[in-house]
This record gives sequence, C-alpha cells and structure tokens, in this order.
Amino acid sequence: KLRAWQRKTFFTYGHNVTLTREMNRVDGPGCLNDKCLFLEKFSDCLNRRWMDLRSGTPETLEAFCKGKSRIFVKMVDGFGGAGAAMLMLSENTDYQVLYDKLMENRQFLLDEPIVQHPQMNQLCERSLNTVRIVTITTERGVEVAYTILRIGRGNSVVDNVSAGGMYTLVDENGKLHFPAFCDKDACYYDFHPVTGTRFEGFQIPYFAEAVALVRKAALRIPEYGYVGWDVGITENGPVLVEANDLPGYDMPQNKRFCPDGVGLLPRMEALAGKTILR
Repeated sequence: KLRAWQRKTFFTYGHNVTLTREMNRVDGPGCLNDKCLFLEKFSDCLNRRWMDLRSGTPETLEAFCKGKSRIFVKMVDGFGGAGAAMLMLSENTDYQVLYDKLMENRQFLLDEPIVQHPQMNQLCERSLNTVRIVTITTERGVEVAYTILRIGRGNSVVDNVSAGGMYTLVDENGKLHFPAFCDKDACYYDFHPVTGTRFEGFQIPYFAEAVALVRKAALRIPEYGYVGWDVGITENGPVLVEANDLPGYDMPQNKRFCPDGVGLLPRMEALAGKTILR
C-alpha cells in the first residue's frame, strides 16, 4: 500500500548488517559476544551478583546459591532467550547434579534475578520487561536511534518476542503511544491480555536515567558504535541486563508505529552521518 518513495525509507536487514559491520570494529571476540564478559565489563551498572560457571565448581555454585530461593541461568552466547531459565532452589538441591546439568546445557551464566519496579510489574510480573535502547556513537557523541519496550505474556520468564512476548515503541520521554504487537499470533493489544494494563499512556519509570546509563556505557566501548542495550527498571533505578552488537531493525518499523508510512532509514543515516548501503 506504500508508494515507492516510502518503501525506500525502510531500514532493511541488509542495511542493518552493513551498519553493524561498519560501526562495530572488533577484532576477534568482544565483550558483547559473551554475556559474562559483558557483565564483568559493566559490573558497576548491574546492582546484582552473577557467576561464570566455566570458572566454578559444584562447591562454588553452592556458595553462590546459598540463601537464594531461585537463580536465573543463561547461555553466554544465547540469542532470543534461548537457554534462559529460572531455577528454583531448595535445601534438597543437589549441586553436583545441578552443576553437571548446567555445564551440559552450556548454561554457564548464573544471574541473581532482577526485582523490577512495581510499575513495570503492572505490565507483566512473571518476566522482566526490558527497555531496548539502541545507540549510535560517532565523533559527535552518543545518540539514541530508537527505543522499544518488550513485555512478557505471562507464560514465560523472558520477554523475548521469540518466546511469545510483545513489544511496542517508546517515545523520547519514556511514554507509550501505541498498542503492543505479538509476532506469535500477529495481534495488536491495547491492553495486556493477562494483567489488563493499558499500553497507551503508560510511563516507564526512571526512563531519563536509563538513557543516561546507556549513553555512559556506550562511551566505555568505543569499538562498538552501534549497540542495542537491554535495561531493567528496578525500584532504585535502571540496571544493565545485556547488550547486542546486531540490534533488531524490524520492531521499530511495525506498521502501526509508522502511521506516515516512513521507515527508519533516514534517521539511521542522519545519526551515522553516512549513506547506508545494503
């Protein structure tokens, strides 16, 4: 239904790969290719403890879990929520068995669960509803390209779209103006199907602080000029969850989020200061 000039404004997969290759100048594995390396790099932006099981033992695993009722486990190179799970602990937990199972599944990262802000719990309490802030860093500084809020459906502990989660666009002040979209059923939701919370008009708490956090973080890794930061919102402010060196290109260009039929390409080229070929 779009005119030819409108179609040419959309930021495609090819554009996304080109921008990543041009702006993320990393020789060999970098800190965004291993979630544990990322957490070590940004340990002061986490406000939680974590453990790399590759350098641990059943004994250190037990020591890490002491006093906890649950832990979050991930694959260090997982994508789309693959390998992410919440494990419940008890006094009967066999840590040798647990250690062997996690090592076999390559779930090397153990993370303390993030307790999110009560206001974010109104969206979905079962999962952490992360704010994806995409930054482009040039000699002019760090700019926010776009922001997406990802919301769990209530049937998974992760909010990833591939796990049935939903997403919606966030404005520059942290406010929602559109319904949330779910890829799994190709439906738009004005209200969360489980909690009933209305999306339009919802205000993300500590949003300005979240933007300031990723701006500061982006300056710490100048070799990565194009990054998608996942931020959790807690009662005490934002915390980094992880970061991606190949951010998505499709979600901010959902039909309902582009009522004028204009895509993201002009903005991305303006921020990168170059023509992006595909």
